[in-house]
Amino acid sequence: MCQPDYTTTSLDAALVRLVRPGGRIVSVTNHVEVPHESRVAAAHVLVRNDPRDLESLVALVDDGAIELAVTEHHALAELPGLHRRGENGEIRGKVVIVSRA
Repeated sequence: MCQPDYTTTSLDAALVRLVRPGGRIVSVTNHVEVPHESRVAAAHVLVRNDPRDLESLVALVDDGAIELAVTEHHALAELPGLHRRGENGEIRGKVVIVSRA
C-alpha cells in the first residue's frame, strides 16, 4: 500500500491549486510556501488572546457601537449540516453554535 505524502510542501502545493490566480491563502497554523508563478498570495496570521480586548469588544456591543448580525442559532449536533450550507454559500450573517449540557 502506498503512503500519501503529507509533507508541508505537498500540502502547500495542493492548497495553491485550489485558489484562483489573484486569490489569497490565510493560515493561522503555519507559513504557506507559494510559488511566485502561481499568482496566489499567502499570509500567516498570529492571534494573541487578551481578556482585555474581549472586554472592550463586549462593551462596544453592549453600548450599541458594534452590531452583530446573528441570523441563526443551532445546536452543536447540527454542525456538519451547517458546514455543508456554508460551503454552498447558503449562510449570511453570524451563526451561533450552542453546546447543550
